[in-house]
Amino acid sequence: MGTGRKEILIRLFQGSRINLRARSGLFINEEHFEYVINREKTEAKGVKVPGTKLTASKSEAEKKGFVLYDRGEVVSKGRILTDDKTYHDGIIRKLDELSKYVMEQFNKDGAYKVKGEWLKDAVCRFNHPEEFMAVKPKEHGHSFFEMFDLYLSKNEFSIYHIKNTRVLMRDLGRYEAFVRRFRHKSFKLELDTLDRETVEDFFDYVVNEHEYFEAYPDFYKAIMKSYPVEIQPKHKTVKVALRGHNTIVKLKKKFKGFYNWLNENGYTKNRPFEGVKIGSERFSLHPFYLTKDELMSIYNADLSDRPMLERQRDIFVFQCMIGCRVGDLMRMTRNKIANNRLTYVPGKTKGSNPMVVRVPVNQIAAAIVSKYEKVDCGGMLLPFISPQKYNYAIKKVLTLCGVTRMVTVLNPTTEEEEQHPINEIASSHLARRTFIGLLYEQVPDPNLIAPLSGHSYNSRAFHRYKDVTDAMADKLVSLLE
Repeated sequence: MGTGRKEILIRLFQGSRINLRARSGLFINEEHFEYVINREKTEAKGVKVPGTKLTASKSEAEKKGFVLYDRGEVVSKGRILTDDKTYHDGIIRKLDELSKYVMEQFNKDGAYKVKGEWLKDAVCRFNHPEEFMAVKPKEHGHSFFEMFDLYLSKNEFSIYHIKNTRVLMRDLGRYEAFVRRFRHKSFKLELDTLDRETVEDFFDYVVNEHEYFEAYPDFYKAIMKSYPVEIQPKHKTVKVALRGHNTIVKLKKKFKGFYNWLNENGYTKNRPFEGVKIGSERFSLHPFYLTKDELMSIYNADLSDRPMLERQRDIFVFQCMIGCRVGDLMRMTRNKIANNRLTYVPGKTKGSNPMVVRVPVNQIAAAIVSKYEKVDCGGMLLPFISPQKYNYAIKKVLTLCGVTRMVTVLNPTTEEEEQHPINEIASSHLARRTFIGLLYEQVPDPNLIAPLSGHSYNSRAFHRYKDVTDAMADKLVSLLE
């Protein structure tokens, strides 16, 4: 920052259940921060702490021999109203407001939701409410980007869906500015006049934007100032890279979903996506998943000397036995299991056409649930951590268990097939593929597997599993003997 100030980190802590940290976005000079004195350890050294003294700066602690905790508080020093004092008084007030906001959100969401990126998201909502707050439509005509804000506020989207939709909004903002600069000075995106030709031109622009970025660097440096006010990003730099086929398809689906919502709620009768080909995401022709032997070797591995990895291994194996998405896994509670069945509604189908999934809990899954019955899981089914740390743990577990065979995957940008060790690219979605793949080897019928995995009956996901495996081929040919 150039000021010598340091950012305050905040922590949300509750026994062994919750221990989250996040950057606050608030900066102070180090001399305005005092750490809490660890009275017990300090006095164990023979150093007496005055009865009313609770905190000390690092320099004071070094002089007097105080032992400090790694937490503390911001203090306002001096009585004269200097610029420095005014600034830090403001930071103290802002920190108090942030703390109050976090606790309000904690009480609102409940402890079972407080995990992973929860604290980071709460701080982001506090510091940048404009990112999540809908702008009310004007009385006379609705702004294109205002309606995007309203769309996000009226639906219970995940934080990731919100962020990805704002990526689309910024793409549209750059497209609007680009067309004004190089084609039509009066061009403006409007809800009621957007047509198929413009939609297709926008996606053509997105495909080639990385080339424009290199050809017109000064334009893209200045473009941040030309964003519509509703989508002003907090980062004042922009970098555009080549985007692959799957990224474009996802953007098309999000844009079309926005217009579907507008039409369904009577905000416009315009249907610019009629006739626009959305396309389908492309995947490797041969989805990789764990073999039964690999899965059992992971389940039976002795990880008792690594308790954190052992817990995440158990959760991963449980997910392989249930086949749910990681988002649904993180929301599961003990009351979802009854009569040896796990019942849940996949988050992906919670909209207009919710699907109820009922999966039998087999012996391995039941044993894992039983193993953690007396463990404080914060009201959740199993002791989950954040999705990011969970994915890292899965890679580590596969590596330790020697599951390192080479698999073929599709590079999403180049659309070329590549080979990588399975342990290096493993993630929570590998559990879902393993569930489907192993079932498909036994009963290759999507109509039987779809109700257990939460897929629609006509899902394209199953088509990739239809290739006859070597094991199935051996069984079939042996019938001729």
